Amino acid sequence: MMKVIDKGFEELNTSLDISQILENIIATLKNMNIDYKILEKIYQKSENFFIQIIDDGTYSIKLPNGVINENRIAGTSGALKTNMIFKVDDKELNIIPGVVLRKNYNVHQLVHELLHVLSSRQHDYFDDEGITYTKTGTKIDYYNRSLDEYSKEKNFSSDGLNEGITELLASIITKEYTGNYAPYVVISKLFMNNNNYLLNAYFDDNISEFEKFYKDVEEKQSLVTREDFKILTSKCTDYEMISKIIVAGIKYCKSNGQEISDEELNLMINYLDNNLMLDSGSWYDLISENVSKLK
Repeated sequence: MMKVIDKGFEELNTSLDISQILENIIATLKNMNIDYKILEKIYQKSENFFIQIIDDGTYSIKLPNGVINENRIAGTSGALKTNMIFKVDDKELNIIPGVVLRKNYNVHQLVHELLHVLSSRQHDYFDDEGITYTKTGTKIDYYNRSLDEYSKEKNFSSDGLNEGITELLASIITKEYTGNYAPYVVISKLFMNNNNYLLNAYFDDNISEFEKFYKDVEEKQSLVTREDFKILTSKCTDYEMISKIIVAGIKYCKSNGQEISDEELNLMINYLDNNLMLDSGSWYDLISENVSKLK
């Protein structure tokens, strides 16, 4: 059951009711043709997380030894997703996620962070080597039983895709396009335009869906590989690389039988130019020349 708590993990009496927001999120996903089994897991996750209300610049998490650890919340954002309670034994690392809310939060921010919660893997089982992974959307981290970070060579993680998908879905649900993570929203829209591979990969607990997405992308176009997605951070300033991935997304759509019209392309380019101004030139300059080569 979802609980509203303070920083001491005491339950709060509050009028806060997010049940309608959760219903809207799940209804939207259902209409987007997400796999039924994955949708069922999302239902379960929607009943197992915390909302922590804070009135200053810090929030709390509970460590495996029961100690409550206080952290600072960066910037002025009204909401933050975090892994709020950690439990570990020989078999698994169990994580209960949560959303930290400041008084200045807005609905769009809350929806964005709830999507991070609903895409989080809560039961992280150790393999024979004592390694497991945590997964929030398309962001994946590996750990050993001591909870030290473990470097995995074949890690499918993509931070840029993670924020792009989350913000795209939040925008669809709230009908409010904020301009946040603009290039990643465009990339996510293109690669989610034809099938549910990326949507499933984002929400499923297992990385097998992610492998299916990468395999399909690499079969349908040759401009980018999974390595380009893996190095795509949410703070990337390599706009040449970002534009290459966008053009690859247009090619991917075309290979799946869905041509991106000039009107749709102009809308995407205007969205980028309006929300992420380049030091010189424009997104039109970066993208249009490469797009013309596809025709």
